Amino acid sequence: LRHAAVQQLSTAPAPSAMASHSMRSVNSYEYGGLEKLQLTDTMKVPVLRQPDDILVRVHCSTVQPIDIALLSGYGSVLLPLAARAAACGAEPDAVPPALPLILGRDFCGEVVAAGPDCPPELRQPGRLVWGARAPFESGCHAEFALASARHVRPVPDGVDPAAAACVPYPGLTALAAMLEAGLPTPASSFNWPLRCRSSRPDPAVLVLGASGGVGLLLLQLIRCLLPACRLVVTCPARHVADLPAAVNGCQLDSVLASGGHDSAATLQQLTAAPATFDAIIDLTRDAASRRRLLPTLRPGGRLATVSSPLLRLFDQRGVAGGAPVAARAFASDRAAGIRWAFFAQSGANLDYLARLLALGRLAPRIDRRFSMSGEFRTAFELAAGGDGRSMGRVVLDVAS
Repeated sequence: LRHAAVQQLSTAPAPSAMASHSMRSVNSYEYGGLEKLQLTDTMKVPVLRQPDDILVRVHCSTVQPIDIALLSGYGSVLLPLAARAAACGAEPDAVPPALPLILGRDFCGEVVAAGPDCPPELRQPGRLVWGARAPFESGCHAEFALASARHVRPVPDGVDPAAAACVPYPGLTALAAMLEAGLPTPASSFNWPLRCRSSRPDPAVLVLGASGGVGLLLLQLIRCLLPACRLVVTCPARHVADLPAAVNGCQLDSVLASGGHDSAATLQQLTAAPATFDAIIDLTRDAASRRRLLPTLRPGGRLATVSSPLLRLFDQRGVAGGAPVAARAFASDRAAGIRWAFFAQSGANLDYLARLLALGRLAPRIDRRFSMSGEFRTAFELAAGGDGRSMGRVVLDVAS
């Protein structure tokens, strides 16, 4: 009966784009550079397959560094395996092929159709919702996106869709990094969902490379959850003066310049005093400097990185060669006190982010907005700049 209900919902006539069974999307039929991207109207509109599936008409998405990496082929060995594992037990055609590739991790849009197991608040046509897609899932740079109700939540009233689209993926990644760093999660009125691993009320926290999309939200989350902590951050010299304003005015105890000639001096300054920090969260790709900072951790402290070598090792060595090397790297880092943090979908954490967003305690920073129809390439070029000149998110207006 539930399968019949899903079929009825998935085939019910709806918007004109659904009636034609095709949609506009930015996609690529091969890995490579930005020149591989194209705007087409031939991709099939997703259909409901599970009782808790939701079809969303996307209003806004974002262009992030992970999108540029995936386009280049990053994760092309392991991510398809993860997609098949996640769809275990589903219909044979439930797993989309790796190519063509639709990018875009975040989405904010309106409910078009929902399966019978979706909660009432997510079954209302036109209801504004938000969520994030895992790197192994088809993305959101398309008119429609399919997601599980477990990973979708209503957007708080009064929140701009563009702002909402800037939060889910980096926000959930930031929370995962905090968890792996062992930061305490004190009880609060928001019913914080993650398990506390430390009882210290005023930890000293170091965040490396804090001026990106994950970093800006991470600093706000740390200050919300740990108001008494000592928060030390590094970022490119050009952002040092502007960083407090970019993180919603939350207090930063020390902001140090990094990158270029500043990196050596900052590293020397940080390592001058051992056993200084309770937790370090590294948002950079500098594995060598990461290791040199381990002596600055207090006993029991942890260093969490969002740039693990896992996908890269599989890309370079394949499954048979990459698996044992990745296992050794994981064990070595873990023994040294380094934890690998990965984006994790969580409805409970989306609820928490929504509450902070509604209260104004979490404020994403938008750099530029572009129309998907005519400006998608400019949006990707700006996001792929890689020079750290912008601290804001690049928003793609899908519905424009």
